[in-house]
Amino acid sequence: MVTTRTAVAAIGAAAAIALALSACSSSPGSEPGAELDPDRAVELDFAWWGDATRGALYEEAIAVFNEEYPNITIRQQFQSWADYWTARNTEAAGSSLPDVLAVDAGHAVMYGQQGQLLDLTTQIGVNLDVSEVQESLLQSAAVGEAQYGVPIGTNSLGLLYNTALLDEFGIAPPEEGYTWEDYADFVSEISAAGAAQDPPVYGSADFTGNMQMFSLWLTQQDIAPYRDNEIAYTREHVIEFLRLGEQLRGEGVFTPQETLAQLQVPAFNVGVEAATINWASSLGGAITDLGSDDIGLMLPPSGPQGPHMSSGISIALAASANTTEPDAAAIFIDFLINSPEVGEIFGTTRGVPATASQRDGVVVEEGSVDARVLDYAATVEAVATGTPAEEFESFSSIEAEWIRLGQELQYGNITIEEFADTYFTYVDTL
Repeated sequence: MVTTRTAVAAIGAAAAIALALSACSSSPGSEPGAELDPDRAVELDFAWWGDATRGALYEEAIAVFNEEYPNITIRQQFQSWADYWTARNTEAAGSSLPDVLAVDAGHAVMYGQQGQLLDLTTQIGVNLDVSEVQESLLQSAAVGEAQYGVPIGTNSLGLLYNTALLDEFGIAPPEEGYTWEDYADFVSEISAAGAAQDPPVYGSADFTGNMQMFSLWLTQQDIAPYRDNEIAYTREHVIEFLRLGEQLRGEGVFTPQETLAQLQVPAFNVGVEAATINWASSLGGAITDLGSDDIGLMLPPSGPQGPHMSSGISIALAASANTTEPDAAAIFIDFLINSPEVGEIFGTTRGVPATASQRDGVVVEEGSVDARVLDYAATVEAVATGTPAEEFESFSSIEAEWIRLGQELQYGNITIEEFADTYFTYVDTL
């Protein structure tokens, strides 16, 4: 079936009418927050992304929660990152999101705009305390005056590198202040040295296929990616960024897509890659998977304006607009963002805790993963040059399209110019 722009407009108008009619009826989430009857049994569905290791930590945290709220039963579910959003998008289409769910900033904005999330301002000061969360972080998960998500933690991009492999190859990590061109040379040197290994070791995957890298690169050019929910970069910016990896793609330097598709964990975590730009909170998982703490962590490449770093939301918590238990949902969210016991249980595996109360709960041993992530957060803070970038309502959609086109580009199925043209054609449909 072909859907014309006129049809899309009609569908949008019909949806707006439906939303307006539904707003006339009252739902539990639209009422002001109230104290929860401690004798009334409540059940909440809670969804998040991750693995069984994170699941065990949540089980431990929920057990602590139930010591104070034995009347609230938490039924949790989790999926991998990609499967998680497939499941949530399906639920959102049917207005059946879980009572409480983990979101990133982009999905908090998108689902909030769609009327799928509870405006938590009705709960703030009643069942939810956000007084210790930075205002800029709260705004990243808000639309206007509506607060659709509350950050659990913050995170920053960093370069992780396998020191054991670099030592074996006789390659030094980049020097402070290195550029994107320097990073490309570094990756090329690793891949050349690792070609004789069985299996081969690569420098990294194609970093231009990661939209977070593109956003970082833009801010380093003093370009805000989004303004007032509009894309502020151009086709020329996309092409310029993609050209950073053009020669490396042609020479087969990057980890092949065929190899990446066969892996169940990040390629860096199993020694297929000797370097990767990833979130600092991924350090612990990499150490666990590799069975070695020989991993360095440093700032990512710099642009003309320097590193131009800032910390953003790693994970936020939200509640469904259709939950029948908004008060209990807010109580559970409050516990997960403020409890020192939760800070002790999770450490920095969900990013640096967003509240001082929870940061104080993190047990920091010298040289531990938590200590290194917190030290890195302090490094980022020292060079921070701005607040987190504005969120774009359809970021999750354009990010998925960017990833798809990046894979096609590395397979050699499209050119850089075709990538840019197809990408902006897609953006125009949103």
